[in-house]
Amino acid sequence: MRAMLDQSIGDSAHVTEVQVRWAECDPAGIVYYPQFFTYFEVGCTDFFATRIGSDDWRAYFRRHGLMWTPRIEVTARFRASARCYERLNVHTRIADVARKIITLEFQIKRKSDDQLLAEGQVKAVFTNADGHAASIPPAVADWLLYGGPPPEPNATTGPTVNSPASTNS
Repeated sequence: MRAMLDQSIGDSAHVTEVQVRWAECDPAGIVYYPQFFTYFEVGCTDFFATRIGSDDWRAYFRRHGLMWTPRIEVTARFRASARCYERLNVHTRIADVARKIITLEFQIKRKSDDQLLAEGQVKAVFTNADGHAASIPPAVADWLLYGGPPPEPNATTGPTVNSPASTNS
């Protein structure tokens, strides 16, 4: 995990509110630690739906020839406990976009006092319909990193998954 996670990811992050449910807790009412990975995924899904302006954010990536995003690495650091029925804010941002891999950073904070509870990263690789790693079109990579209106596929943005280089890892 990079040292920058020790600092707030601040204004550049998208914030998703979640409420802890009893099913996510141990008998003492404390969130069972693997649930934080679920909260990361909730933040990721909401981040993309909001950025694209549609709950069907996967359709947007499919138009660029990017079919799936299997997770290839997940890290987390747990700082404090969360309890049943607390409201949490999941801060999500794109940390890096490489040729085929996207890295998302997360911070989970208690809404009532903004205390940092957990932080982590998820690395995912984009794949094509055959399940091979696919190159992220440059316009999509820029959009992921810097925001703005999502680019539509065309001759310069993609899809790139049919190129010979896109099937190499």
